[in-house]
Amino acid sequence: MKTQAAMEFLITYGFLFILLAIFLTAVFAIAFPATSVYQKSECGSLGNLGCLQGYLYTSQQYGYSAVQLLLSNSNPIPVNVTNISIVTSQNQTGIGACSPNLVYPGGTTSCLIEFSAAESQGAAVSGSYKASVQYCNSGINSVQRSACSYTPVNYSGYFTLYATSRNESLFSVIAMHGPASEQLPAFSEIRLVPTLPENYTIMQNGYWVSSYLFGSNGYAFTTNSSNLGSYYLDHPATSYTITTSSLNSSNVACNSPYNSTLSIAYTDIYVPEPSTPVTMQVEGQSAIMAYYRPLLAKGSGWISPFASGSTWGATQSTKYASANAVLNSGIYELAVLWTDACGPGTQAFSFT
Repeated sequence: MKTQAAMEFLITYGFLFILLAIFLTAVFAIAFPATSVYQKSECGSLGNLGCLQGYLYTSQQYGYSAVQLLLSNSNPIPVNVTNISIVTSQNQTGIGACSPNLVYPGGTTSCLIEFSAAESQGAAVSGSYKASVQYCNSGINSVQRSACSYTPVNYSGYFTLYATSRNESLFSVIAMHGPASEQLPAFSEIRLVPTLPENYTIMQNGYWVSSYLFGSNGYAFTTNSSNLGSYYLDHPATSYTITTSSLNSSNVACNSPYNSTLSIAYTDIYVPEPSTPVTMQVEGQSAIMAYYRPLLAKGSGWISPFASGSTWGATQSTKYASANAVLNSGIYELAVLWTDACGPGTQAFSFT
């Protein structure tokens, strides 16, 4: 009787369990999409401007794709990246730009190139890139673009990338250590430009990858162990990546010697339509600023929607600000400057 009852139960409800399993599988795939796009994608170079990582974003809605490459300068001197272009195996071409343009030895730059073809999700796209650079040999501590050579040198490389509709970004990051006598750069120095303070020492040149959660592209990092996993701007806070691990310092103090740390994170975004509203948000302990500017428009200066200074201060209190902008179509450079001046500290940034 028990066997018969079990058989009747399976016959009656078995298909429900199958449907439930299919439903849960679909929900899991939507909620936790594959992140192997970075693992499968590959790129390489034929010179001293190496390719560390690549990413291909595609939009069926707007009919375009964008290649993002993270390049590393292995030359013994700084270089100024003046332009970058790609050619795919399907003869699709695009011209883009890199951020930051000025790349120190061992430093990285994030390059974005758009082309007018919407690739299907998961499609493999192979091609080559060519970057034009100027050598800058005036010295690392005083280098300016005006001190770079006028004669460009071309570097080339290759890539195989897998298309994804997840709008994430590769950030090129400079991690620095401040002088013992200075808690943080003066606001007047960084109010309008994400300046590399001359009296700060570069510790690491690294990168991190943002995440796309709840409709926003962003990240959150913290040096406070009690804040790990807490959400800032809808992103869970983590420790800094291995290439920026010097920012995890626990020696930052509120009194001299301060041992402050500072980071500038750069990335590029593509705006496909004119008059596009964009919202930028910053949140953090200590001091944080964000900036943007069009990359391919000559003479365009930085714009900071947070120039009032409400998010810049050497306290452990959490600061938050949100700003809206209307951008024309094109490639834009974003920069986020953060100082841990009275640690432990947290920084978060998002844009939609």
